[in-house]
Amino acid sequence: MRKALGQAKLTYLGNSHGTVLGQAYAELFPRKVGRMYLDSVFDHTTRDLRTWLQPRAKTLEANFKRFAAWCQSTAACALHDKDPVAVWDEVMDKARREPIPAPEAGPAVRISDTQIASRANFTYEATWERLAAGLARAQAGDASFFAKVEGVPDPDLSRVILCADLPYPGYHKLKKLESALRRDTPHIGWRAVWPMANHCAGLPPTRTYAPHPIKAPGLPPVLIAGGEYDDNTPAADGRRLAAQLPGARFLTAAGGHALYFSGHQCVREHVHRYLTTGQMPPRGASCGPAK
Repeated sequence: MRKALGQAKLTYLGNSHGTVLGQAYAELFPRKVGRMYLDSVFDHTTRDLRTWLQPRAKTLEANFKRFAAWCQSTAACALHDKDPVAVWDEVMDKARREPIPAPEAGPAVRISDTQIASRANFTYEATWERLAAGLARAQAGDASFFAKVEGVPDPDLSRVILCADLPYPGYHKLKKLESALRRDTPHIGWRAVWPMANHCAGLPPTRTYAPHPIKAPGLPPVLIAGGEYDDNTPAADGRRLAAQLPGARFLTAAGGHALYFSGHQCVREHVHRYLTTGQMPPRGASCGPAK
């Protein structure tokens, strides 16, 4: 692509799994990089699966606590006059012992605790009012809200990369990791273990580009950004990568996944300035919530 464009240096913007391609190019051809912006970094430098999962679990648990604090301070929350954390624990315990009926989905449908955990989105404030109402209904014995699955299974390129580079370690190992994460993130963070199983169970290992620390001598300064509420590619991943790339700058933002593509104006301004002029954000710069 660089040659086809007649460019001596590559200008690259990578998002989510696109940051893995950026990491590979930076390592293989550091002197062919001109300017590179990596958004919502999928960390490919960590070999240990527990180390890789912990930032996801902690961010997800922190988002749950943000939701609970919002409920207690906002009258629009259906759990405003209750303890949201206690309600969640009660619903999960009830569904674990005996799945809760979901009459809107059919007379025989019952919803388990793992189904509730997989379908509760605590990342984005826009979902919280509906989620709180669904939890209130589940507490009253109707888990219909959690019977709905948004969208369709995601078999796209990012999943192919995930399963090729981070082979499925087996159900029993993931159960052990879940137990370990439950000690630190008992409400919902432990859920971070299971997306890998959902997408990769049964696929043969390929190890096309196994995770490893990156060394890229001669690489020019790279701009990296991450959302503090992103439990898919947590900001800790971006910070870890930035620490390994010479001259890299990490920009943090109050936001979730895909800051640039979701239209975060502050982030976009920094990115446009960097890509067009090479000027980095000041050290320690950060962006507040998207407007």
